[in-house]
Amino acid sequence: MSDSTVTMIKGCERLLIATEVSTILRKPVRWVNSEIKAGYLKGFKLGANKWYVHPRSLEAYIRAAEKGVLGYSNLKPSGGRRMAE
Repeated sequence: MSDSTVTMIKGCERLLIATEVSTILRKPVRWVNSEIKAGYLKGFKLGANKWYVHPRSLEAYIRAAEKGVLGYSNLKPSGGRRMAE
């Protein structure tokens, strides 16, 4: 099915694959896959091994991340020097 066929279906948006999500979020594909498997980012598999994410699910994930409600219990500062404990 081509992109022009998909746009003809009312209410249908193009699904994103994990590599596209990783580009948008500037994170490795492996990280995106683990977020999907952990249930933080809603995604599903069609066929073999590719994860698909609906654009609305990605938007909801970003909003939740901005609000800090994703439920991460092991947040640590990234890069640079370690903070004194």
